[in-house]
Amino acid sequence: MPVATGRPAGVPPPEALDPQPRYMPDGSLDWHWYLRQKGILEAWWDAGLCVYCGERPMKEGWAVCGTRECESAPRPKWTDDRDECHFCGKKYGKSSVGSGSFGGPTTPVNVQYCSKCSGRRPPSEDEAVGQGRLFE
Repeated sequence: MPVATGRPAGVPPPEALDPQPRYMPDGSLDWHWYLRQKGILEAWWDAGLCVYCGERPMKEGWAVCGTRECESAPRPKWTDDRDECHFCGKKYGKSSVGSGSFGGPTTPVNVQYCSKCSGRRPPSEDEAVGQGRLFE
């Protein structure tokens, strides 16, 4: 008989998250990795768990639990110092007209895009599945 852990059924454990971004040989983001990690963060969010540790409940009105270790966690989430577009992998100036980024508490990295890729969105799970074979 399974032992109750306090974790809702079907919610991934903290060790399921791979917070280190993966990139393709052309410099673009590995969308298979991105979607897998986004699914984990969304499951934690839906269960009311901290999106940093995946263990403790979120502090009311926050995406994190509010503990010192999560508030000051040096995680690569939401920040990416690279100056390559996550879609095409080409280098660009972050202040280029039409370039930008988007993200949030359930995105594993803040997605950056160049002016040529402005308006693009991450591919669907079906479109990104082929990338997974390159890394598994």
